[in-house]
Amino acid sequence: MLFALVTGWERGEKDEGAVVHLFQLLIVAQGPFILGFVVTADWRRAPRAGRALALQAVALGAALAPVAILRL
Repeated sequence: MLFALVTGWERGEKDEGAVVHLFQLLIVAQGPFILGFVVTADWRRAPRAGRALALQAVALGAALAPVAILRL
C-alpha cells in the first residue's frame, strides 16, 4: 500500500485496485490467526499473552492509521 501511495500506482482507476483488495484480504486473514492464538494461549501466563495481543492491536492500528488519516 505504501508503494502504491508513493508512486501513484493505480491512480485514476475507477475501482480501488489490486493493492487495496490485497490489503483488505490480509487484514481479514489476521482474524483466524488471532482467534487461534486466543484459543491456544497459555492463560496461566496472562501478562505474556496480553502483551502479544496488545502488540497485534498496535500493529493493526498502525496498518489502518494511514487509511483513516488519508481517507483512502
